[in-house]
Amino acid sequence: AREATEYRGIAARANYLALDRADIKFAVKEARRGMAIPTRGDLRKLRRIGRYLISHPRVVLDYRFQEEQGESLAFSDSDWAGCQKTRRSTPGGCVVRNGCLLKSWS
Repeated sequence: AREATEYRGIAARANYLALDRADIKFAVKEARRGMAIPTRGDLRKLRRIGRYLISHPRVVLDYRFQEEQGESLAFSDSDWAGCQKTRRSTPGGCVVRNGCLLKSWS
């Protein structure tokens, strides 16, 4: 029970970090799937996310000054029941304006 509580706490912290880090959103979402009944495999997912964050501690989003209003582009994709265990889909995408990331989701 103690390890499950620790797992949920770490997964919640990773979820908080994923709000600002588009590079870890999918991995954190996959780790959160095991919050109800965490397994050793779920813990390995969190450790892998932790190792990635240690090797990539910062992400810099550079929003340069722009004179004109450009066009907004939206990209999306789905894997249509790509999870072998649950057969759930994972939609994801991003909205970009003038080369600047405005919103991303997974």
